[in-house]
Amino acid sequence: MIRKITGFLLFFVLFSASACKKSPADLSEAERKSINAEMFKAAKSGNHDKVKELIDNGADPESTDPEWDESNPDYSAPSALQVAIAANHFETVKVLFEKGAKFPQSTECLHNLMMTENPDINIVKLAESNGADLKYVDLGGDTIMNLAAARGHVEIVKYLSSKGVPYTLEGKKLSGNQAIADAQKAASEKSSDGSDKSFTGTFTSGTLGFEGSGYYIILKDTSGSSMKFKSESKPDIDFFITSEETGMPTENPALIGKKFTITYTEGSETDEKGDNVKINKYIKGKSE
Repeated sequence: MIRKITGFLLFFVLFSASACKKSPADLSEAERKSINAEMFKAAKSGNHDKVKELIDNGADPESTDPEWDESNPDYSAPSALQVAIAANHFETVKVLFEKGAKFPQSTECLHNLMMTENPDINIVKLAESNGADLKYVDLGGDTIMNLAAARGHVEIVKYLSSKGVPYTLEGKKLSGNQAIADAQKAASEKSSDGSDKSFTGTFTSGTLGFEGSGYYIILKDTSGSSMKFKSESKPDIDFFITSEETGMPTENPALIGKKFTITYTEGSETDEKGDNVKINKYIKGKSE
């Protein structure tokens, strides 16, 4: 008798747990929007347990950012999977793939992942096994190989090289061994505390040019302070445009007076005289 009761209770508990799970069809439109927004927020913060719970209760594993500004013609609203990848949340990425999220093509989430301090190579591998094109070129003309090499992510560069992902610099295709060498060099040049630094100001003027193996950019703040950065590829923010009169870079009038933040790492290199000089290696920029 006791065994029968125990078996019945176990069946009841399992049945009840299964019955509590909902599908999107069980939710009203308002409930669907709410739970999808909550799931997107949980994915962005890396709360993989919450993501799993919400999907099990009806959230769409391919939910997108509910606050996205659709006026930008170059980008569509990012999905929960995209933001989880970009934020380096491996466990969340794993849950989303397991729950049916699809890797969208023509997306820069893996490029954004390369901008994090220590991107998880397992995210790259998992994304690839779920259809990601590792050779995808972003709007700036870079593959993730270019960014990984510039940021010093040596193990990822080695993996990408083994997969035949191209490495280019100023339009010239270079070897995988060169990519690895450049990544090792970038890793050794990172700031002593291993962290990125930033320069913030209000753009007033500056200079963009080409120097040695990359671009240099000088930005001046309205306070009079300025800083020089070096970038292996053209900076991602349009502080400068090409003058129709001279064909040379000139300040972008649309950004003059706008606040900006440049993320960079401190490093050094040997100049033409053989002296070891300090450089600030440009990582990314943004303006209001």
